[in-house]
Amino acid sequence: MIVHFVKFCLGIMLLLTSINIQAKEKLIWVTDDQAELTNYLNDSYVSIGTDTTKLVVQSLLKIYDIDIQLAQLPRINSLLTSLPALCTSNRIKTKQRLQENLFSLPINLYLSTRLYFLDETRYRSGIDLFKPLLNDSGELISLELLFDTLPELTIGVSKGRSFGNALDGQLSKVAERNLIFRAGTGRYDALTKMLFKSRLDFILKFPTQFKREIDDYPEKVQVSSLAVAGNDQYIIGHVACNQSDLGKKVITDVNKILQRLYQQPVFYHAHSRYLSSADVINFNRFYQEVYQVKIPLSLSRHE
Repeated sequence: MIVHFVKFCLGIMLLLTSINIQAKEKLIWVTDDQAELTNYLNDSYVSIGTDTTKLVVQSLLKIYDIDIQLAQLPRINSLLTSLPALCTSNRIKTKQRLQENLFSLPINLYLSTRLYFLDETRYRSGIDLFKPLLNDSGELISLELLFDTLPELTIGVSKGRSFGNALDGQLSKVAERNLIFRAGTGRYDALTKMLFKSRLDFILKFPTQFKREIDDYPEKVQVSSLAVAGNDQYIIGHVACNQSDLGKKVITDVNKILQRLYQQPVFYHAHSRYLSSADVINFNRFYQEVYQVKIPLSLSRHE
């Protein structure tokens, strides 16, 4: 009798567990990076964008039935306005996107984008071609001035990507002949390799992202970079969702997760492990400014 009762109780518990699992709402999480289809679900360290998003996605999996899918950026922009059960990460706020999507609290923080180029592009016959294009702080005055002055040069841009309002505005004034667009999986690394092989002259990159790419490149290349005047000191990424009831619910849950993560060393190190020691002081200041918390103390960057 007792054995039958125990079996009955176990059966009820399994049934309730099954019902709970089935009751999870379905959510599509879309990314433009094929590697993230698996990286979001494992314990590897990849990048600021992947590592911070992974912390959120793995918490959301306890609440939602998440299907991680791949799409190109222009397609993601469209899907975010058409599919109610769709979200993505690492999105920069722009005026248009704020009208079309819902945004979370900041999910990651990058030191500002810089303009990268081969040293041979700047110096010809011992002459510094960029000197007249710099302000007193050594920043490039504008992308528009750069290409008006040197119209034979080109810049590689990932199709559909935003660099923030300041740089997006500057890029919109650059003539089409100076722009080389790349789309599809792997385009970020592809643009960097095109720079290294002199197939284009400039790219815009986050310092942490560029450091990883040049460290992985098998050949030694001489590369420099410039800050662009008017650009923000740092760039903030967010989770973005469709403006649906489910989208609102997901953003609410994401914000609760983020508010807990901000105070945890694991979230801080998801950023700091990719920084050079020279950048940590500025980053720490920005971290406290953006996330409104003190720096979580821990001994290891690999926590």
